[in-house]
Amino acid sequence: MVGLQSAVTYLKEQTWDVFLNINYRLLQLSPCPTTTQKFLLLLAFVERFGSLSEFWMILWVKIYQYYADGDLTLELFSKGVQLFPQSEDLWCNYLLYLADKKGCEAARNLFINTRKVRKIGVGECEESLAAILKEKYLDWMYLLRDINKTRALYKRLRRTVGLREQFFKQYIDIENSQCEVDSEKIRAAHIHLTQEFGTKSVDVWLDAMAWEQAQGDLSRVSVLFSQAKKSLPDNLIGEFLRQSTTNSGTN
Repeated sequence: MVGLQSAVTYLKEQTWDVFLNINYRLLQLSPCPTTTQKFLLLLAFVERFGSLSEFWMILWVKIYQYYADGDLTLELFSKGVQLFPQSEDLWCNYLLYLADKKGCEAARNLFINTRKVRKIGVGECEESLAAILKEKYLDWMYLLRDINKTRALYKRLRRTVGLREQFFKQYIDIENSQCEVDSEKIRAAHIHLTQEFGTKSVDVWLDAMAWEQAQGDLSRVSVLFSQAKKSLPDNLIGEFLRQSTTNSGTN
């Protein structure tokens, strides 16, 4: 009996998928507000009376991001993660959209509650999502507060695990945008970058060397060059030497 019920459920899902696929193809052939609205109504109908798969839920939200206002899209995201609590795509996009529309604090609070209280969703994307939110948090702090609070946040967050290169590069861009540029803080950020990613990224060394060269400090360029050769693995040394030679030849 259970097997029969499962078969009926599967057949029902497949039938709705075929129906939605046909209508989605029509939307792709004739994209306009009218066909889009009809397709959105169809998705809502299937979600309420039929059997909506994760694929269609994600597509529904993506369309909403373009055609609906922020609050309606957030409501749909919330519904989506309730229907598919283990969907990493939905959780990641939900939190990033929330950070964009309501601020990083709102996304951060939801992220923390999701991890520690509800114990659902996020899964393998947790680390990359946390890194992206930290980058957005740094931007948010600079845009809405001031450079001193941004520096304090950078100092605190840079000691956390799972950061991406982009986090440090954003901070360097922020420091470079100041009326009175603090070269020592930029130099320190480049050092942090090489400490974190110097064994797997050629670019962090090249960027640090280019910056020091722009400051006219060739002795530091030489030191960085030596450190890079010691830090990079054999499979990246050749690329580093080629690019550093090319860059020095064009300057």
